[in-house]
Amino acid sequence: MKANNYATVDIEDRKSNMKLTKNSAGQFQVGVDVKLTLNVIEYPKDSLYIQENVDDLNNRITAQLTKECEEVIQIIQAANCDYYGIGKHMRAFYYRDWQNTDWKELYPQIPISVNLDTEILYHGIVN
Repeated sequence: MKANNYATVDIEDRKSNMKLTKNSAGQFQVGVDVKLTLNVIEYPKDSLYIQENVDDLNNRITAQLTKECEEVIQIIQAANCDYYGIGKHMRAFYYRDWQNTDWKELYPQIPISVNLDTEILYHGIVN
């Protein structure tokens, strides 16, 4: 039986922006905006000539990648790995808070949200 529930995509362009903010209660939070422009390389259902299907695939890709991003963030925070350099941002923009903080204790508790936006730019004829 041949599987037909996958898509292979190539990332044509990516833009990301991370913002560390401090709310009125003095708690930090991080928002990451990611914009991906995609090229569909392989899609066995071969119905991407219909815009509705392109939109549906784009929404499913966004949902799946968002889920995976959230899982990765949980793993790196649990490991106390500041892969994205949030501590550097805190030290640069909130230095007084940085001085009075035990970073290893604070970092795993900081809420990090991801806003992922994908756009399928090219899809051609794929099967």
